[in-house]
Amino acid sequence: MIHHPQITIQNSTERHGDGFFRIKMAIPGEIAELIGLACQDARSSMFHGISAIAGETMDVHDFEFDANGLLWADTRIGEILTGVSRNDDGSFELSLVCEKIPEGDDRYDWHGFEQKMKGNLPDNFWIEPANLIRKLIAATKH
Repeated sequence: MIHHPQITIQNSTERHGDGFFRIKMAIPGEIAELIGLACQDARSSMFHGISAIAGETMDVHDFEFDANGLLWADTRIGEILTGVSRNDDGSFELSLVCEKIPEGDDRYDWHGFEQKMKGNLPDNFWIEPANLIRKLIAATKH
């Protein structure tokens, strides 16, 4: 497990299978609010359960609100399983489940990263989750 003050990375094979990792981090309330709005949009849209957020398709599995706003949500944004939950102190935590792509995967061949993996997390492992976080932050700017 890798742990930084506000980011935790752990192997998630027990629930999701080999090659999956869970990234947990604290997020500002604006991002949680954005996800909550997309969840509500999915409930009321003609494509029940599907919404868009930060330029990505969001498949809404389930969510719950209380008098203070979003309590929790389970979604898939693009290829990333996402979960957001409100802590007792009112702060929010975002959980991302990402797959470590096996060596030679066609999605990374054009980058040439398959040569760099060698059984470790690939150098570009952070591209997809980091890109999603950047998109979510940008979507909160008005």
